[in-house]
Amino acid sequence: MKRASKFAIAAVVLIFMSALIGVLVYKPKPPVIALPNPNGYDDFVEATKVFVGVSDWPPLDLDQLRDAVAQNTNALALVRNGLKKQCRVVIEYQEGSETNYLPRLAEFKGLAHAFVTEGKLAEKEGRPNEATRSYLECVRYGEESVRGGLLIDKLVGVACEAIGMEQLRQLLPTLGPADLGKLQQGLAGLHRHPEPAESFIKQDRFWGRRRYGAFRSIMAHLAMAKSLRQSELRFREKCDRSETAVRLMRTDVAVRLYHLEKGSYPAKLEELVPQFLDSMPIDLFSERPLMYKPQTNSYLLYSVGPDRKDDGGLSYRRAGGGKGDFTSTEP
Repeated sequence: MKRASKFAIAAVVLIFMSALIGVLVYKPKPPVIALPNPNGYDDFVEATKVFVGVSDWPPLDLDQLRDAVAQNTNALALVRNGLKKQCRVVIEYQEGSETNYLPRLAEFKGLAHAFVTEGKLAEKEGRPNEATRSYLECVRYGEESVRGGLLIDKLVGVACEAIGMEQLRQLLPTLGPADLGKLQQGLAGLHRHPEPAESFIKQDRFWGRRRYGAFRSIMAHLAMAKSLRQSELRFREKCDRSETAVRLMRTDVAVRLYHLEKGSYPAKLEELVPQFLDSMPIDLFSERPLMYKPQTNSYLLYSVGPDRKDDGGLSYRRAGGGKGDFTSTEP
């Protein structure tokens, strides 16, 4: 009887250990996700194949800018064609896929610089409306080129968006009413269907389990739990900051349009709705309306930033130490 009992226990332990080993070495199959057909992401990949690297635009004279733009006419045409379609990143799980994947991401970012070069040429030639279009397309490209991707895809996309947004901020004070109106229309089309930061984090974790197996993934998470939590927190903040930059600019443009029409700045943001804004702009970090403080001949417009404290519009770049606000001029 005792021997039978011991045998049964041993059998249960053996089954448990076999199941545990199976779980630890298991590599889940990639989820069956229907890629859009046609997929705009394929056009972005094709664009990298004909993309010609762009040097920093400031040292370039007018003729050099024209040459640089001409070299990437085909690449940007492919990107624009891709933006007309649904887009989703094609994730590769096989070993060695990084060999092509990581250099491609660098070229994806390079395409954002190609948009900027095109915009700078338009500025120099007195075509502010076309410059605005190039910068807006740069931002939209950063948003659309990362859908369904990994954390690293999103980080590159956020960088591409920041490249375009910075150029729009520099251009903004030079725009007249008509161009401001077109910019506002373009901004309204951005981030209309945002992909949550959590979806990228979830996709990244699955990629790790699929690529390296459950055991190695679990051990890595245990060994670097604190570091991973901090990395994911910073990632969420980067995503929120990218969205905040767009909300700040939408509001900034609305304030400028109000001023041009009425000859004064609004006393409060509520006065912008519904003529200049569809709804009150909400700060993702405070979950309250963006901060707005009219002054004699100007105004302060800002988000309280990740520390969720109102620093009176003091830019985080000046405050340092993780403090400070995201302003409309220095988000």
